[in-house]
Parts: sequence; structure tokens; C-alpha cells
Amino acid sequence: KYKIFYCEIQKSGASSWKYLLMKLSSNSTEIKGGAHDIPNLKSHKVTFMKRGDTIWDIAKRYKDYYKVISVRHPLDRLISAYKDKMLDHPERGMSRVPIKTMLERRISAKIRIDDPRYVNIPTWEEFVWFVTRTPARDPHWMKYNDLCHPCVMQYDYIAKMETLESDVEHVLDQIGAPALTIGHSNESKGKNLTKTKTDYLKELDATGSLDALWNHFSKDADMFGYKFDRENFQTLCESSVNHSLGYCG
Repeated sequence: KYKIFYCEIQKSGASSWKYLLMKLSSNSTEIKGGAHDIPNLKSHKVTFMKRGDTIWDIAKRYKDYYKVISVRHPLDRLISAYKDKMLDHPERGMSRVPIKTMLERRISAKIRIDDPRYVNIPTWEEFVWFVTRTPARDPHWMKYNDLCHPCVMQYDYIAKMETLESDVEHVLDQIGAPALTIGHSNESKGKNLTKTKTDYLKELDATGSLDALWNHFSKDADMFGYKFDRENFQTLCESSVNHSLGYCG
């Protein structure tokens, strides 16, 4: 109805955006079922790209749609992915193969892990090694360019998870849709609830992996105005209003 095209990037507010699409497509403010359940999305009249389409096919077919991409600071996104896929839900199908690879490397390299919490799951350091050294096949940590091809698709609006509510308000206004509330989905907790973002980044700095990680995602960061305060181990986000930099939170 509103001709809106959304390219999904996991761990960047995807659940919130898909609930919004279901509300718009079904003309309902009450949505039941999961945001990642494809049958549920289809039952609410959300349509998907055709299997086998190239990015050029997609760009042509949806040229008259209002196209939105939603991003997040790459380091914050990766920490969230680690908490969700490695710590909170290691039993899920998409987590098993990378976990198996990381644990096999641990054994072959004779890496000793003294913390009993990480006997059967990878540490943050092991996860970063995996992400920066192996081809990305999981959308939760694939690079933005590989997921949504912003250099090919001419997106009408770049939303950011850090400013989700105001961005959604702007998009709804642009497509002529009524005001709708959008809630943040629960952020991944991780088994260690006291470990902060700064703790995660300092841990990598101590082992020399932080620079490799930042270099790995530097193109994503540069493309969307994200920076990194190396001295204070803080992620920096660019304001969409005055383009000033501030801590992402």
C-alpha cells in the first residue's frame, strides 16, 4: 500500500522494522507472532524479494518504492551478535557451525580456557578471530555492503538504530503513513550481564585484536558516519541533524 522497501540488516533494529512493516501492510496496530517468522510476515501481507533475483533486478523492480536501510555502529552490532548467537542461543542452527569451527581451532591450537562458562562456547576473542579471518556467511555479522549493496541501491533514507524512533517518524511522514509506535526489541543480554561494551573492546586491545576488528569493518563505518574513540574505547555516532559526533551509548 505504501510502497516501502526495507533491506534487513540483522542486529540493527530489524525486528522493530519488520513489526512496523506488518502494521503498515495489514493496517493493524496489534501484531501477534514473531518478527522473524516468515509465514507470520506473509500472513500480514509483507512481501519478499523473488528468489534468484540479482541486486540489479531488485534495484529495477523497486525503483518507484521508498527504499530504507537501517544500520548500526559496526562494533556495537558485533557485540550484540556475539551475545545473542554465542552466549544466549548457542543451540540454534545458525550458531552451531561457527561454534564448531571455533572450538575445533581451540583444540588444534591447544588454547586453554580456564573460565568454565566458555567450555562449550567461544570466547569473545575467539569469535572476533572467526569473524575477521573466515568468509562471512551469517547475516548477523556480514558487512553492510554484502547485505544491502548501498553502492548499487539508491536508498531514500538511511536510518540508524541509535536514532530509531525519530527515523521511523520521518519515514512514516515521507510515505504518507499514520503515526505508529515502534518499540525496541530486547537487546541481547549475554551470560555476563556486568560486562560493558568498553570491557569487550578493552579485552581485544589487550590481545592485539582490536585494530584487526576495526579494519575489518572500517568501510561499513566510513560509509555511514561511524567512528571509534580508540583512546577511550567508545563508539562514536554521527548526528543526522548537524552531523556532529557523539558517543553512541
